[in-house]
Amino acid sequence: MTGGVSDGLYGPPSRDALREWVMGAPEVILEDPEIMRALLSREATEARRVVDLRGALIARLEQRLSALQEAHHDVVEAAYDSLSDMAQTHGAVLTLLECSGVGRLAERIRDKLPEVLRVDAARLCLSSGRRGGAARVVPAELLERCAPARSPRPIKSAKGPDRPGPSGAGDPAVAAMAMSLRPMTAEDSRAFGPAAKGLGGVAVITLDLGADRGPAALMFAVAEPDQLHVGGLPEVLSFVGAVVERLIRAQDSALRRGRAAAQERLRR
Repeated sequence: MTGGVSDGLYGPPSRDALREWVMGAPEVILEDPEIMRALLSREATEARRVVDLRGALIARLEQRLSALQEAHHDVVEAAYDSLSDMAQTHGAVLTLLECSGVGRLAERIRDKLPEVLRVDAARLCLSSGRRGGAARVVPAELLERCAPARSPRPIKSAKGPDRPGPSGAGDPAVAAMAMSLRPMTAEDSRAFGPAAKGLGGVAVITLDLGADRGPAALMFAVAEPDQLHVGGLPEVLSFVGAVVERLIRAQDSALRRGRAAAQERLRR
């Protein structure tokens, strides 16, 4: 015997050798749950007149510990997902707030938002405006067919009701944003032009920019439609849509006030 129960050359160890080894290293037995379970089960079987509930208690505690560990893992995972959604949302909003004018905003949506939101393409689609700019000018009737009607009901996603959405997702204005998540159609691809090649899924968010601008939509595209349902992405996209809508309305309102002030000064 050299450092173990047996050197493997003379068959199973003797009772005395096994006892000596166990006495020398009891932690090997105590730290092995399967061995301890077998010993307790054997003891309960041989004690015919005594009911030993230790084995059942240990099994029950192990089950509860396993359930607690699983619940802890789910909570931690949900917290990380929520933090990731919040970081995405904050990054997207900060990117948009730096813009002045609809043209600059459309450029930022096209060039910066895909990287921030981890989608493949993004476009601001308007039914009126200057062609050739970053905003896609799409016929009003096409936008009306592609963009979903506004609804007071919030969107549904794989996140579920018990997982928090991004900051601001509880705002009624955000919840009322109409969004359609679907495979890319030929009409949808017109909004992305040559960039539509290789894209298979699209999120279309209807924007209400007022009567002066007519139908409008914010569109995000990905390679696979299932990517749009991952985590809290639908809620993030809906929130970004609400931010874009408010920014454009605020910019248009500021322009109208500026024109009115200029006209007033001329009259004086």
